[in-house]
Parts: sequence; structure tokens; C-alpha cells
Amino acid sequence: MPTGTTWGSKIKADITVAYAVYRDGMSLRCVITDKDGNKVTSNEALLKYTGL
Repeated sequence: MPTGTTWGSKIKADITVAYAVYRDGMSLRCVITDKDGNKVTSNEALLKYTGL
């Protein structure tokens, strides 16, 4: 997933990505922008593969 990926219609507090070796250890954070342009940034979340 490239840096700065935008999901304009995302309204749920979860995300699902297909597992790929290169994603193990990847960090994600969420930036939420309201209709007035105010932004809030989440804490960093670490993706960790734990098996199937």
C-alpha cells in the first residue's frame, strides 16, 4: 500500500488488506478530515502477521 492512500468513502473503523510478506511490520495511521478541513491523526498501528 503506497504512502498516502486515500479512501474517500471509508466510514468504518477497520481495514482489511490481503496478506503479503512485504506488509509484515508495516505501520499505518489514519488521518480523518471533516467537512471543514479539520484533521485528526490516529496513533500508529503495526501490522503483524500471526499465521492463518
